[in-house]
Amino acid sequence: SAAYIQSRQPEALSYTTAQGRQVAWMINSKTEQPPHVWLVFTGNGTCALDMAPYFRAAEPLKNDLTVLVDYPGYGRSVGRPTPNTIRESIRALLPAVARQLRTPPEALRTRLRVFGHSLGCASALMAMNEHGIQRGVLVAPFTSMLGMAQGTVGWPLCYVLHHRFDNVEELQQLRNRGHCHLEVIHGTQDEVIPLAQGRSLAAGFPEIITFHPADRGSHNGILNTHRSMIMEALAAAKRD
Repeated sequence: SAAYIQSRQPEALSYTTAQGRQVAWMINSKTEQPPHVWLVFTGNGTCALDMAPYFRAAEPLKNDLTVLVDYPGYGRSVGRPTPNTIRESIRALLPAVARQLRTPPEALRTRLRVFGHSLGCASALMAMNEHGIQRGVLVAPFTSMLGMAQGTVGWPLCYVLHHRFDNVEELQQLRNRGHCHLEVIHGTQDEVIPLAQGRSLAAGFPEIITFHPADRGSHNGILNTHRSMIMEALAAAKRD
């Protein structure tokens, strides 16, 4: 109901890394021990709170705890966002969530799920490997920053990238671990990360990825134009 959605106001969750104070935002469930805890990672130009209305109204997650994660330097989190600092933040996040739930971190692992959009897909995959998470949803993922650059700026500029996010490497680690599964959604008209990037990941890791092309979906617009597809993927990722 509208009243219930309104009651799920985001609450700040603070924790510390070498970068300094980090702040994530929790959308609480109506139970003290939610069945699942979602770690949500947004795209490059988005702060965590920008996604709060979307996830407050997400029907499949109404009984779950949703944690909207800001990267270092985003929102109220201090520092600089690099693969290393983001990974450090992800490591420190789980103990902070566990303290909030008064639960040992190890007891949370089987209940953890991830959602990532765009750049957030890289962070979501990092989280899966850091915390042994088995299921999640990715929207508009890329193969690697190098692969993206090769397709958009060409050689040699692609070799001077500052940050080498590599989703293929993260997926290889997941495959080695086994028993992992991802619902991957990619818009057919994505103007930022081409559909071919998502297809390439799905073709390379068919035992991990169920691929859903979103007809006429754009990079950011897909979150709203294909909301029902994303909600179905969230529900599927909750199944053990």
